[in-house]
Amino acid sequence: MSEPQLSLRVRARWITRHQLAHINPWRPRVPGVHTRATGFLPFSVPARESMVFAWREARRAGSHHWDPGQLLLGLLGQDDGTAARALERLGVSRAEVRRRIGQLAAEESRQAHPAQHVIPAAAAEAAARCADHIDTSHLLLALFRADDDAAAQVLTELGAGESQLRGAVTTLLDESGPEHSG
Repeated sequence: MSEPQLSLRVRARWITRHQLAHINPWRPRVPGVHTRATGFLPFSVPARESMVFAWREARRAGSHHWDPGQLLLGLLGQDDGTAARALERLGVSRAEVRRRIGQLAAEESRQAHPAQHVIPAAAAEAAARCADHIDTSHLLLALFRADDDAAAQVLTELGAGESQLRGAVTTLLDESGPEHSG
C-alpha cells in the first residue's frame, strides 16, 4: 500500500474512535451547560433533582416555566446538597421559606418571571470557583442575579443574604468538598 492510503486509513480510524464517540446513541446523556469560556459543565445530581422539583412545582401551579422561588424550594429539598446545608447552617427553615414563597405566589399583583438567567449565572458562579460542574450552591448564589428577585428577598429577610451565603458555602466546601457530579 502506498503511504497516502495508509495515512488516510489511520486518520479514518482516529475519527471513528474519537469524534464519532461523541454522537454514540448508547452513551449516557448528562445534562449541563456549555459555554465558550468553560466548555461543558455538567449538573451535579442534587442540582438536577432541584431543577426537576422546580419544574414539577411550576407545572402544578399551571406554569410552563419555573421561577426562582420554585427553584429555591427545590434546593431546600435536597438534603445532601450544599445549598440546603448552607441554609440550615444559617438557621433558615424550610417551612418558613415555603410559607413566604407561597405568600408571594398567592399575590395577584406579582407576576412570576421565568428563571432564564439563573442557569447562566450558575455557570458563571461555577467558573468563578474553578469548579468542573454546577452544584446546588452555584444555583443558590445565582438566585441573587435573577430577574425575579423574590427568592433573594425572602432569603435576605430570613438572614441569609448573599454575603452570608457565600461565607457558609465556602466553609461547607472547605469542610466536606464538592457535591458529586455523577
